[in-house]
Amino acid sequence: IINKNQIIMLGRKIVSTFVQKLNTRVGNSLIRSVAPTISTSNVLFPHNNVNSCFRNTFLLHKDYSTSAIESVKELPHDSAIDNVNHLLKNYEEGRLFAIVHICGKQFRVVEGDIIVIEGYWPPDIGDKISLDKILLAGSADFSLIGRPLVKKDLVKVTATIIEKTLSHTKTVFKKKRRKQFMRINFQRFQHTMLRINSIEIQEQINSRKEEPNEINIY
Repeated sequence: IINKNQIIMLGRKIVSTFVQKLNTRVGNSLIRSVAPTISTSNVLFPHNNVNSCFRNTFLLHKDYSTSAIESVKELPHDSAIDNVNHLLKNYEEGRLFAIVHICGKQFRVVEGDIIVIEGYWPPDIGDKISLDKILLAGSADFSLIGRPLVKKDLVKVTATIIEKTLSHTKTVFKKKRRKQFMRINFQRFQHTMLRINSIEIQEQINSRKEEPNEINIY
């Protein structure tokens, strides 16, 4: 027969081993916050069964396991914007990149890159175009993330069509078993190559422009 004192001693041993494991994992700062809670919790009373004891210790570990992690120091929103505007004003933003959406695909581009558009695309050789669907733009120091697109007047990406050609020959083989059916087809698809001329951030971040009072209902 196990009396009340033996159950209390057994519970204290379980708690001490649990605290030692936590001490080895997350450090002394976590133990200082967990130990008072464990000493006053209900896991040491004999009316609680073993399942509730382990459930309570799991909840303690779940609640306090992240308390030893230092909070990340983030810059205030206004100061971060001021730093980016300072870089843009002094032309210290460095090499810019952008993620553009063209013909259902996304491309990460920098100035001077050549990308290939598969399939038919109307622009002809020598045409200069502006890529308006910009999902993200930035440099090594900052990033401008669109939701879903970056504001049209903020970032400008220009490109030039340099070549329209065909892809390499692809072999398409079709066969049906026991039907004496076999076909071999050769296909080539249209490719359009364009070069990225420039990536520019045209205005200050979060700058407000005076909007006209006219309301366009069409």
